[in-house]
Amino acid sequence: MKGFENTMFYQQENLLKDLAYSQGQSVSVSKVISKGFETNAFSIIRAPYLEGTFENEVLNLDKVIRVGNLDNTPYLAHKSYPSPRSLYTSKILIKKNENSLIGIEPWSSFYMDFEHFSEQIENHETQQGDIILASYPITDTHYNEIQLTLRLLELGHLIFNVLCLADIFKLDIKIINDFEGAVILRKTQINIGTMADYSVGTSTNLTNLKKRFMFRNSGRYFGGNSYYHKAGDQYPIKLHNVGANISKYIHTYKFSNSLANHMFVCQTLDKKITYDELDREYSFISARCMNCFYVLCLDKKLFFDSHFAGQNLSLFIEQLGMKAQNIILNLSSPYVFARPLKQIRYFFWKRYIDNEWVPFYGVYSGGMSCGSSRDKETFAR
Repeated sequence: MKGFENTMFYQQENLLKDLAYSQGQSVSVSKVISKGFETNAFSIIRAPYLEGTFENEVLNLDKVIRVGNLDNTPYLAHKSYPSPRSLYTSKILIKKNENSLIGIEPWSSFYMDFEHFSEQIENHETQQGDIILASYPITDTHYNEIQLTLRLLELGHLIFNVLCLADIFKLDIKIINDFEGAVILRKTQINIGTMADYSVGTSTNLTNLKKRFMFRNSGRYFGGNSYYHKAGDQYPIKLHNVGANISKYIHTYKFSNSLANHMFVCQTLDKKITYDELDREYSFISARCMNCFYVLCLDKKLFFDSHFAGQNLSLFIEQLGMKAQNIILNLSSPYVFARPLKQIRYFFWKRYIDNEWVPFYGVYSGGMSCGSSRDKETFAR
């Protein structure tokens, strides 16, 4: 691991700190040091760059696609992937050559050329064409204890979008987590033989995938004007880039709304949660109007097994974000929302989850009435 100050090295103490935070507690471990990934000077290029290419589509993931209505949510900016409180701490850069990076201005179609970029990237094994997902620190002090978790989850959502684009462009992507303040995505060999193994449902072309990006919606934060919507089930996208050694430590439980019985049911666990129980736990939702609640869990061994002590567990957290983004994109359609949820309290969900799993992240989904959201689309031209 490179020795920079903006650490992305995720350890057991981060997992335990997150678990304590979810219960309103604190733990005696050192805070994450995060000074941010910085670039120096930049100039704006007003002409489109790499139009119609994989690189251009990746850069477009940085665009703000929608601005919310304050009547619905205080978290206004929407991109093709979610971010805690719409903070969007990630920045997409592509190494154009030895001396510069290319990025995009999120609110317009202007491309930014970053010259004389940070020594963190300049001096350490990056290659021309590398996709650099820079991660800035969260300045909101409410999240000091879990900010690295939140940043890695956001990166996971974003990485999943990049992998979906790579699928369409017939590319393999290697995920490199040993840089400070950034994750590197490196294009490797074309591997057409595996491309049929994973896709976003039946959406195997760029137009349909971009529609899913466009319709992604986290819904009304304040509730109201929502209704039950039989949204589509999760389609399992196989991420061969991540590796089988990771996926066995992550599991998803799906609780579906049983309207007739006024409860949510997980068939694989034979567990039931009443509307009243969910509404008491989450005052900002209406359980009756929701479609599904997905609970993403980590293997308990990651928290307590000495085998993982001192290891970088970043990829596990990123893959939680990838799995959540999988669910979100496959529910993505007009007037359907899918909201990620970090507020997964251990002691509430452990009543329903198998003992070897630790509930850590979630997604809940439902429908929005046609008049409930007047979000302004701000697609950059």
